[in-house]
Amino acid sequence: MKIDKKNKPTELEVIPHQNPVTVELWDGFISITEKGLMEGDVSISIAGKSNLDLLISGLQKARGMME
Repeated sequence: MKIDKKNKPTELEVIPHQNPVTVELWDGFISITEKGLMEGDVSISIAGKSNLDLLISGLQKARGMME
């Protein structure tokens, strides 16, 4: 899949459990939104590849501690 870096976000639908999650990619930004919660949508926005790498590294370490 080619990411449109300038115009509109590229959307990926992910179904982790029950609520659909949308991942939008555009112009160096990533927005992850879980939709359909009683409290409303929950979003995480990440600016830049280095911040994404940092988040992934932190999540991998946290995941390892949960096992």
